[in-house]
Amino acid sequence: MSDAYDPNAVDGDVSRGSQYMTKKDGRNIAIGVIVIGIALVPIYKMMEKNSEKTRCVQNMRAISAAFGQYAAENDDKFPAIYASGAQGEPLLDPKGNAFAWTSVVSQYMNKRASFLCPSATAEEAVIVSTMRKDKPDQKLREHPENTELLTYGMYAAYSTFLISQVENPNVVVMLAETSNLGARDSFDPLPFKDENGKIIPFDAFAIGWDNSNRVPDAKTKAVTRLAFYDVKNGNFTSEGPMRHDAGIHALTTGGGLVLLKPQDALYQQMPGMGAGRWAVPATLGRE
Repeated sequence: MSDAYDPNAVDGDVSRGSQYMTKKDGRNIAIGVIVIGIALVPIYKMMEKNSEKTRCVQNMRAISAAFGQYAAENDDKFPAIYASGAQGEPLLDPKGNAFAWTSVVSQYMNKRASFLCPSATAEEAVIVSTMRKDKPDQKLREHPENTELLTYGMYAAYSTFLISQVENPNVVVMLAETSNLGARDSFDPLPFKDENGKIIPFDAFAIGWDNSNRVPDAKTKAVTRLAFYDVKNGNFTSEGPMRHDAGIHALTTGGGLVLLKPQDALYQQMPGMGAGRWAVPATLGRE
């Protein structure tokens, strides 16, 4: 009689010393494979998160380099945070896309780098006009020609400001990860509105303040649109959730890379100007 595996055989009904596996052996192997697969899921997810975080850091470094090139060709100034209308509202291009700082900085961007954090969701992204023809692959959604996706915002205080005049350039934030129009319950109490009072569909290109999109004052308590979630009521005392487990990435005005936690969204008051990460030029609003 053959010792070959019989799918209809009773468990253990095989000659001693057979070279072929029983049904029980087959089930044990299958169970083992499933158990190993389940055990590997968190490892795979952790590796995926680390990969996304690495790409986000690479994006930020490329943006920092692009800002430097832009400034070198434009009198040592940061770009305008957005093109504005008569009431100071952001202008959209003829196709309804945001025309922001990215639109002029994009020409200096590394071709492999993106304005889109791979950990961001589709609702967090802004469609912005771009000057580059070769764009990195962006998986969140299709985007039309001459546009790309953005999930990083520039701090409004330094729009067109001279880089060389920034105080504490290794501390003050220039750019950070943002979320559009309060997506995922991020903090966005003052979405931009057009001259008719209608909410403009894009705002994640700009980091403003809880009581102003132009100039903070003595009542300012926090900055807006950072990629911290479940903080729509302005409660920044918790440690999460946020776009990355360890914190969101930010660039200082001096080009350094830092991590921000929810409490870092709080605005530190100081006579005449803010302090710390969100300090503003003494001349802001007085030009």
